[in-house]
Amino acid sequence: MIRCSAPGKIYLFGEHAVVYGEPALACAIDKRVTVEVIERSDGLIKISSNDLFFKDVSVEIAGDGEVELSPGERTLKPLHYVFEVISEIQSIYDGDISGEIGFDMDIKTDLPIGGGLGSSAAVTIASIKTLSTLLDLDLDLEEIAEIGYKVEMNVQKRASPCDTFTSSMGGLTWVETGEKLEKIRSLDLPVVIGDTGKEGPTGVLVEKVSRLKEDYPSVIEPVINSIGEITYQGLQKLDDNDYSGLGRLMNVNHGLLDCLGVGTEDLNQIAYVARNAGAWGAKTTGAGGGGCVIAIGEDPDKIATAIEANGFKAYKTKITENGVLRE
Repeated sequence: MIRCSAPGKIYLFGEHAVVYGEPALACAIDKRVTVEVIERSDGLIKISSNDLFFKDVSVEIAGDGEVELSPGERTLKPLHYVFEVISEIQSIYDGDISGEIGFDMDIKTDLPIGGGLGSSAAVTIASIKTLSTLLDLDLDLEEIAEIGYKVEMNVQKRASPCDTFTSSMGGLTWVETGEKLEKIRSLDLPVVIGDTGKEGPTGVLVEKVSRLKEDYPSVIEPVINSIGEITYQGLQKLDDNDYSGLGRLMNVNHGLLDCLGVGTEDLNQIAYVARNAGAWGAKTTGAGGGGCVIAIGEDPDKIATAIEANGFKAYKTKITENGVLRE
């Protein structure tokens, strides 16, 4: 058996503004998607998951490409990433995966789905690592990230390379002008995630900000520029180990995201609950419109308990140096 896992990610600063050339700072978190593969002798590929992706569903892909679903079919959207991974790996493997090499694949996750925490990227990166290991393909982390970005583009038609890069490399990713990515450092920082339980449609929200900027450029452009400046100053606070100052900048960033129209009542409630429980800072992470809030503070347990007491799910995690890895 081969088992590999890849982390989810959060945006510490810079979401939405990065679309307009401002920098962003993303971090891998110690919540992971795990993919297990066991080789089988009949040439079939069977994919299953009993977690949030597709309960009680398995998929068999015969050598002729025919797909057979087990009873209990639900949405197959998460499987599209795995299908694309198989296709991309097939293109660089000297042989025929389907028919020649069969395997059972099982996907497990401790990442909330649809919360803006990079679950699709983690599925993609963990699947690439697992299958490339099975086939003895020598791919480095940047190659895995590049394949992952291509997979997400094929499935979503529009994607950021940041998610797959961060999931593959781990640590902190500095994003500049949308495409330039660099792993800059490691960071041992506990984070509490408050989950609204609602999914924010990224494409719709990006378009919403774009329309607002077009209608009120003299108002919105300074907001976007300010988010960029916060990102630069946030990086300096990290270098100074000034986590209280980092939190204050997170609070400002949260307010500016609200100015852009991507905040919700639930996101604001979680942010204020976290701050009232002693968080240095709390902000929306990702596209907004739902999804999650991240909070940092001296007492993560107290912050998580307060969030849960207000009816939301809370996850305690930390920034992780580990990207995709074989377990």
